[in-house]
Amino acid sequence: MLIPCSTHISLVLVTTFVDTHRNYIVPARAPFLWRIRLNRSLKEDSSQLTAASANRWVEVGNLGRVVEETTKGGQPRFRIYFGRSEGKHLRLDSMPSPIDGKPIPFENRGMAVRVLESIRSSVADGMPLERAVAKFKAQAVPEDLVENRIAEYLRWYEHAVDNGKRSPTSLREVKRYAAHDGHFSYWWGRPVHEIRISDIRSWHLWLAERPNARNTDKTISPKTQKNVSDAFRAFLRRLDEDEVIVHAPRFPEIEVPEYAPQTISMELQEQILDAIPWERRGAFLAAATEALRLSEVRAFNVDGWKDGKLNISHAVQGPRADARVHHTKNRSAEWREPWHPELLRWIGWRMTQLSGRAKLRGEVALFWNPKARNPAKRWTPDSMEREWHRACEEVGASIPFQEGTRHSTLTAMGSTMSDRMLMNFSRHRDAKSLGRYSKPKATKEAIIRSLPKSEKHRSK
Repeated sequence: MLIPCSTHISLVLVTTFVDTHRNYIVPARAPFLWRIRLNRSLKEDSSQLTAASANRWVEVGNLGRVVEETTKGGQPRFRIYFGRSEGKHLRLDSMPSPIDGKPIPFENRGMAVRVLESIRSSVADGMPLERAVAKFKAQAVPEDLVENRIAEYLRWYEHAVDNGKRSPTSLREVKRYAAHDGHFSYWWGRPVHEIRISDIRSWHLWLAERPNARNTDKTISPKTQKNVSDAFRAFLRRLDEDEVIVHAPRFPEIEVPEYAPQTISMELQEQILDAIPWERRGAFLAAATEALRLSEVRAFNVDGWKDGKLNISHAVQGPRADARVHHTKNRSAEWREPWHPELLRWIGWRMTQLSGRAKLRGEVALFWNPKARNPAKRWTPDSMEREWHRACEEVGASIPFQEGTRHSTLTAMGSTMSDRMLMNFSRHRDAKSLGRYSKPKATKEAIIRSLPKSEKHRSK
């Protein structure tokens, strides 16, 4: 019979055949042939176990690799990459601090290699890879949850707005995205350290199914999806700059259909402008002839007109009449001489209306709205759009304010003006931005002018 090997027994009394898996001994008085057979069996089992163990170590020896990358600042960064698991990339770029559990990035290759060897050892002992990697992932502390980091980010954003570094309009949009049920709510309860590109792709799919706030029968547009995604990317990049996360993940591109603005001819634009009463026409003349943005037109004060030039350097940052007046959308500034005689005539008339008593009352808006109730007599977006639509109806036209003024003017100029000069006039940052709104058309007349004339036509 087989006796469990629990104590040391002298080799004089028994012949021992040790198997690390079964842990048995064989009595010395056992029949000789029986002992030979059992000995052969134990040796075969032992060799099989040794081979299996060796094969397992060979397999884990090829598990994972240390990848060296370079940060934006040119510093080396190390990461352990294990390939894909259940459709997601499995990787590790830090280990938890023994003090507070926060992630500590791998300082050098050796540190990453030691962690990788520990993970391989755990897998060789039978532990699942995901569990072995999870041991080295930082514990999610409450302050590192997305919603808490977003709240901190919004506090920073508010200070940036107070200091003129960010726009109040942008702050309102980010706050709306970060509402309890806003577009950022997908991330609530998740640590900022665990956001990967695969998670962002899933979020983009979720965004595409979000209902439109104004029309719940429709989903939000691709343009809105892109704006939301860009805002969240800016948040993660801020965490990256503050070294809260190791690096901000790459964001998949959201394709937005090309914008095809509606434009009108200069003749129709002039008819609409003529339908606006003279005393209120200045703001619309400036927007149309100088291709100014609505926020820029509203921001002009009388001291922005000097020596026959307009100082285009400010914009009203918000829809209210008392909203802050600060830098323009692209932070540009220039003194420009208006070219349209009608605009020059209106500005001259406006300056004659400005008395010392009016200045004391605070009527400082250059392109004023005489019916406005605010002291500066400044237009609001709603009042300007109402006045524009009333004039459009009077002449039988229908076109939004921005497209009927700035966009139509830039499109007309684009048919004869070089891209460089047009970009300087429009104050766009690049040609791509300008191309979205300025759409010179290949009209019949333009095509005929561009084609070389045949001999038949030249003789005529």
